[in-house]
Amino acid sequence: MGGSHSALPRLVFVARNGVPGSLIVPGVGPAGRAVVTGGRLVVREVDGRMHALMPAAAFYDVSDPAVSYDGRSLAFAGVVARDSAWRIWVCDPDGGHVRALTTSDRRLDLAAFYGVDAAKRFARYDDFDPCWLPDGRVVFASTRFPMPAQQGEQVASNLWVVRADGSGLRRITAEHDGGEEPSIDPTNGRLLYTRWFFNRHRAGTTTSGFASSFAEEMPADTANLWLAGSVEFDGDHLRLAGGDPRTRTGEMAYQPVMLADTTFVGVAAEQGTLLRPGRLGIQVFPHTFGEARPLAGWGAERGWSACAPAALPDGRIVFSMDESGTGDFDLYVADRNGRTLTQLTDERGLLELDAAVVAPRPLPPASPYGSSWPDPADPLPHRTAAEILADERTARFDCLNVFANGPIDSPIPSAIPIRRDARIRFFAAVPRPGAQGGDSLVLVGESPVSPQGRVAVDRTPSDVPVFEQLVDGAGHVLRSAHGPAQVPGYNFTRPGGGTKCVGCHTGHSAIAVPASGALAEYINISPGAHVFASSELAGTAGAAAAVDRRTRGVMEQVAWLADSALGQWIRLEWQSPVEGESVKLYAVRGPVNVRRAELVLLLGSREVRRIAIDRPLSVDGTRVVLNKLRFDALEFRPLAGGGKVRGRLVTGLAEIETVARLAWE
Repeated sequence: MGGSHSALPRLVFVARNGVPGSLIVPGVGPAGRAVVTGGRLVVREVDGRMHALMPAAAFYDVSDPAVSYDGRSLAFAGVVARDSAWRIWVCDPDGGHVRALTTSDRRLDLAAFYGVDAAKRFARYDDFDPCWLPDGRVVFASTRFPMPAQQGEQVASNLWVVRADGSGLRRITAEHDGGEEPSIDPTNGRLLYTRWFFNRHRAGTTTSGFASSFAEEMPADTANLWLAGSVEFDGDHLRLAGGDPRTRTGEMAYQPVMLADTTFVGVAAEQGTLLRPGRLGIQVFPHTFGEARPLAGWGAERGWSACAPAALPDGRIVFSMDESGTGDFDLYVADRNGRTLTQLTDERGLLELDAAVVAPRPLPPASPYGSSWPDPADPLPHRTAAEILADERTARFDCLNVFANGPIDSPIPSAIPIRRDARIRFFAAVPRPGAQGGDSLVLVGESPVSPQGRVAVDRTPSDVPVFEQLVDGAGHVLRSAHGPAQVPGYNFTRPGGGTKCVGCHTGHSAIAVPASGALAEYINISPGAHVFASSELAGTAGAAAAVDRRTRGVMEQVAWLADSALGQWIRLEWQSPVEGESVKLYAVRGPVNVRRAELVLLLGSREVRRIAIDRPLSVDGTRVVLNKLRFDALEFRPLAGGGKVRGRLVTGLAEIETVARLAWE
């Protein structure tokens, strides 16, 4: 093997054969995670020399090397023969003292549980994707929990933890379809991993909440991809880890990695399910959430396909890339902005993948939460609604405000509009391996939503794939500007744990949770208002742009622009009276500048208060205190200022942020 780059630390990676006649990448996704092609562990020394870590006869194939925090142990997935299942192994950094960490030790009568034919689907299980926890245990992915996935006749992967001596094996996730590729967030010590997010049950227009035919489906941008989740080491407090939730491609993050400066890195795919071959691309998100920046491979300027990113101590990224589309992956190094790109290996006919740094590294911040489930997780899933409801090991569901919206210019879709008759339904999936989609849906709970958006349910199912749906008083699914209020995938909760969140967005809120329910009551209610304007400049986004929570971007797309500077207004209306804390008015980021204006509050068409604004509006927002006034409509009226757009003198506003809650009756 060739290539040199003296500024790099010692690296370990795998050199594997490709899949004959296919561009499936070994180790990637349901199609490639358990393929056996033949390979070996390779070390790249600091001086650039490369050599095999252990004799060729030791393993038939290897993948996913991971180095412990003290740099003294190496975990990897391996098979000893071509027809073997993948298991987790540990050795010293020099390849010595090789020992099995997991074994073929499952003792379950799956034929009695699922039937003889269905049990064949679960007869083999694989362990892969090891990652060292800071406490010295190893977390890894496995298909040993016999849960059928919804697509492709796959078995769901889940995360497990085990001590370094092979004892204490525990499952810590309950994914319906897939959970794999764990890594540790160095900024907060949480566990990152990638989740197959999909829900074959589509929101419908009937009172049942679900569509039985295409004609009954509510329009929706459905999810069917791998995104990044974040949990504690015991599987508790699941949340979205990073990405751009505004788009499905931006949301995808297979093999997620967080850098020390909160730059988030993940792999996107041409085939989002990773069930079929397709191009892969590494994308980077500044500061955890934000717009994706392609780094290499699919979607980027250089490379045909790229995957397997890993962080280097200096903030750069080492990854694997197929430069020309031949399926031959080599190792590369780039800075997180993609300005420099250096090739490290060039071994023809082999795929160099899964690079990891062989050196000690700092421990991340310690988590204040527990490190294991209170009881061993069930070896088999629940098969009926009665079993789920009878299980005493439950979890708490606590959403402080389902109507809450993210901050202005944050990449979080808007929630449903405020209303008084909302209810939340909880659905669980029970396995049916012989049925289409591999599951049956059961309703396991329903609860009212308070007018202030609060949901507090003491007992909800735990260790079960579940999702929620928000409906009105008649049972019809509610919707926001972005789609129906139904989780487009499945989530889970650890027994004895709980969900504490705000908002109802894309099935996994990333909004910071206030310290108390009282603080969560006042939210930005503008996105759910009915909006009207005196006029709209042709070719622009119109009045709706003033309540889309965006002020940055192309002016014509993110701001309300009137077609004149005189006598203009924009009006927001709500179906019920609200109690206002403040209004924040954002000036247009462009040539339009409002120097003086007034805000008029109305209740039942009667004017409640007229507030003069005798200063220029700021692009960062000009706040007007409302002192808990009641109103059901407001009008913003520019009185002086403006600017030229396309040769016309116009006025406008980037955003109206109305911080309020539904008024008590």
